[in-house]
Amino acid sequence: MEQQALKPPPERACKLIAVIGVNGTGKTTAVIRLLKSMNGKALILTPHCNEYEKYPHNNLEKPSDFRFSGICKNYFPSRELMQSVVKYFYDGTLVLEESRIYIENQPTPLNYALLNGMRQRMTDIIFVGHAFSDVPPLFLNRMTRILLFQTLEKLERRKGALLYFDLFKETQEEVNRKALKNPHFCKLIKL
Repeated sequence: MEQQALKPPPERACKLIAVIGVNGTGKTTAVIRLLKSMNGKALILTPHCNEYEKYPHNNLEKPSDFRFSGICKNYFPSRELMQSVVKYFYDGTLVLEESRIYIENQPTPLNYALLNGMRQRMTDIIFVGHAFSDVPPLFLNRMTRILLFQTLEKLERRKGALLYFDLFKETQEEVNRKALKNPHFCKLIKL
């Protein structure tokens, strides 16, 4: 009897996107638009129960809770929950609202598992924060896109940690200048 080779699971190019800006600039609205354009399964982790209200809450207590379709949220996220997300969430988009809550600002086994397993798990990741410093350099330096709204951060403090410092600085200055007239102005940086 002839043996057949196992087919590897389908893979796709995955996106690593940062949405950065101060409160009230339109980050949540932008994330919702992104999710709609990606048109698939999405899990939003947010510490704010009053955000993303139209999407159902998922407790994510057992592996079967990760087998859902459409968009859902969890608003009691923790770093412990991230271990389950890395283990059980695949083929969709993961949104980390206030991303600093779930990931440490240094390389850790969990951070590497999240970042390096994206393609195998067919997972896009959207990091949401108020400043570049809300996204660890390990992730920021591998972003495929950054949607930048007005920020107040002094970017010079991160100069040594950012591969695209000059591009980020120039874009930040332009966005902040244009946000004086339009507080929802943003610019997409493709890397």
